[in-house]
Amino acid sequence: IWAVDRLQRLGISRFFRSQIVECVNYVRRFWSDEGICWARNSQFHDIDDTAMGFRLLRLYGHDVSADVFKHFEKDGEFVCIAGQSTQAVTGMFNLYRASDQVMFPGEKILEDARQFSSKFLRQKQANNDLLDKWIITKDLPGEVGYALEV
Repeated sequence: IWAVDRLQRLGISRFFRSQIVECVNYVRRFWSDEGICWARNSQFHDIDDTAMGFRLLRLYGHDVSADVFKHFEKDGEFVCIAGQSTQAVTGMFNLYRASDQVMFPGEKILEDARQFSSKFLRQKQANNDLLDKWIITKDLPGEVGYALEV
């Protein structure tokens, strides 16, 4: 799913349509009410992969419920892995993108997710702390800044 996202961002996804559809259908097969894991046989669903998968599934016409994010929310805060209390920049960035790009009217959990992730990312941006050990990207601060501005 990460490769699909990069192909879309680079503007060359049209050259890989069949491979992308195959990848998205694969994600759908392993999708659950708790989201998706970073590995097929893992039981540790995380918000990063779940948000990315959710966004791509909706973009490609799959009917997936936003209730999947309730698993990651507690007392108004969203966490990377259910039962933990940490947030990572990429996890919150993908949560923001999912809630911003594919939210339907009245999806309260996505409204809450957008508000929380936006606040989290803006605080990190203000502190010049938009770094994440889980992803290597040339300009994560630029990507986050652009997403928050548009």
